[in-house]
Amino acid sequence: MYDFNSDAEDGGVVDPTFDVEESKNITSCISIKRKGNSVEYIPAKFPRSAALDFGHYEEDEKATGTLQKLNVKGVNRILFENGFFSVIQKRDETEYLRRMEGILVQCRMCPQKIKGSLGVSSNFIRHLRLYHENEFKQYEQRKKIEMENKPKKTNDFDERVLMFLAATYSSLSTVEKPEFKNLFKGFHIEFKSRRVMADILEEKHLQWLAETKDLLNAVQYYCTTADVWSVGKIPFLGYTCHWLCPTTFKRSHIALACRRFKGSPTYDRIAQLIASIHEEFNLEDNKLQLTITDNGANFCKAFKEYGLTAEESIESSSDSAEESFVEEERVKFVDTPLELPQYFRCASHTLNLLSSTDFLNIIKQNKKLYSRHKQAFTRCSNIWHKCARPKSATLIQGILLSSSLKTPRVTCWNSLFDSVQNLLANKEKLSILCTALNIAKFTPPDIEYLESYAKLMEPIASAIDFLQNEENMYFGNFIAALMSLKVKLGRLQETNELSALSPICGEMINCLTKRFKTYFEGDKESEVAIVATMTCPALKLRFLPVLQRTAPQLSAELLKDWFLKYSAHCCDYTEASSELPALDMKNSFLDFGDTKPDYKNLQRDGARHQFETYLLDKSTSLNSLQNYSLVKDVFLKCNTAITSSAPVERLFAFRGMVDATSGENLSDKNFERLALMRANNLN
Repeated sequence: MYDFNSDAEDGGVVDPTFDVEESKNITSCISIKRKGNSVEYIPAKFPRSAALDFGHYEEDEKATGTLQKLNVKGVNRILFENGFFSVIQKRDETEYLRRMEGILVQCRMCPQKIKGSLGVSSNFIRHLRLYHENEFKQYEQRKKIEMENKPKKTNDFDERVLMFLAATYSSLSTVEKPEFKNLFKGFHIEFKSRRVMADILEEKHLQWLAETKDLLNAVQYYCTTADVWSVGKIPFLGYTCHWLCPTTFKRSHIALACRRFKGSPTYDRIAQLIASIHEEFNLEDNKLQLTITDNGANFCKAFKEYGLTAEESIESSSDSAEESFVEEERVKFVDTPLELPQYFRCASHTLNLLSSTDFLNIIKQNKKLYSRHKQAFTRCSNIWHKCARPKSATLIQGILLSSSLKTPRVTCWNSLFDSVQNLLANKEKLSILCTALNIAKFTPPDIEYLESYAKLMEPIASAIDFLQNEENMYFGNFIAALMSLKVKLGRLQETNELSALSPICGEMINCLTKRFKTYFEGDKESEVAIVATMTCPALKLRFLPVLQRTAPQLSAELLKDWFLKYSAHCCDYTEASSELPALDMKNSFLDFGDTKPDYKNLQRDGARHQFETYLLDKSTSLNSLQNYSLVKDVFLKCNTAITSSAPVERLFAFRGMVDATSGENLSDKNFERLALMRANNLN
């Protein structure tokens, strides 16, 4: 593919001087916020005397006059029955919290307060894992025993039925139809009702939700893709998540939502729905690198109004794992502003606009050329329309020896180019085909124009297909693909192989540069993409000579500084050290006053040396990153994002389920659960 050989809000961190014994003197304390040299204690709405005993929530009778019972199910009971946490407040600010039974708990080993829910316990488990290692091991042992002794509510047949319903776009009411039951007549199978299957589906979905939250909690960096699609007049939002394995660098993904919109998908509603998905799955700002969307006006405005800038995104990721955890779990009784991550416009969709909208705008400036274009594609459209008619389609297959013609599709970006190429592959039979279909024949100038069109669009179509690839795609490939596309279009312009379209090639290069102006000019917003490219062993600085033609201010030294900037927010550069006893400075005679050594410059020099050594390494294999720990960390951070929103668009294959289940009274929740089950192949 590549060708370069052309000429917080003040979210409050726990006060390290805060003493547990001292906290007992405070009537109630939810969080501690530092303001300058002073410490502010934010009071709770419930008294500290609140306690949980074996799943029951008890609070001071005088304070509330009620006795509430919490429905603690399954292995979650271990967290409370073993004395790890006590509930001090129920949370019902949102529909999700009411449904999942949101709670605020007090850790019994430290003064930390944690937000979570009875339905999903990942926040509580993470707190144990990060801060209380021994208690976390106890929890794991109890959980293992609990799961081994837990009876299964469903059998394999019920789960297979759910997979069948999801795979065939069928509604839950299918299980009550006589035709379905007759398939298993004589097998002595007990059939569940539609309502029971809905309960099983909900249980399976909640289990998947908990497992997904635990999975994403363990992932170092991830990105998301979002898109809105309408089936009939019903809009849906699809949302997927993608990440890289830190050892094999292989990409994984999971569909998080396929949610129906209530009303029109305006920019503010899109922002609110995305924010609610982030809350539901505990997606963390310091882990979420980018959200990839198309060029739709509603998405662009949503992220323009509520999204982070490139600089804010870097600052957000600079927090340590511990600090980000405390920030997330800090309880606030004030409304926080809606905030979305930094976003990236789908590169494939933008290139599709280059090959369609920009191309037509260019040729319309030349009336003679536009007339020729219109005539050739009118005759192409005549054949493509005939393909949709049964009799004509049969006739076409007979003339083309049992093969059918490809036709353009609105939902497929390269379908017009593929359809033209398919026609040109059968150009010897086009005259016979047009005669049989009783339509106007193609003239030699028409064929010549279509061949020039195919040559011009071939590098653009290849770039679109390349960037839509998900399995072996890294964000660093984006800059490399842009530079390669510019080189290939420039080579076409020099060879004069395009006949009448030769002058158009230069205009297309200008439009390409304009569409991706930020990256061709090396603006600040392009930093992460350029750093991602440099940390790909197969690319490194190969792209730089091409980029310097439009961004002469970029130099190898400047790009090294960009790398150091991102590495400083990634991890600390440390050399391996042996186990040696430490010198006790408190009881030592040595005294250097208040002076402190400047370790930052030493760390920066070490990082620069490692990066320069990496650039000189001739290996192009990803495995070579294992020799450069800091470069590897920056690679994982900057290359986690993908370049196209195509994965989320594949999620919208569920449109068949909408058509199949119309009139079947399938609720929005059950529809989404079946769609996610199909998308994630949950067995």
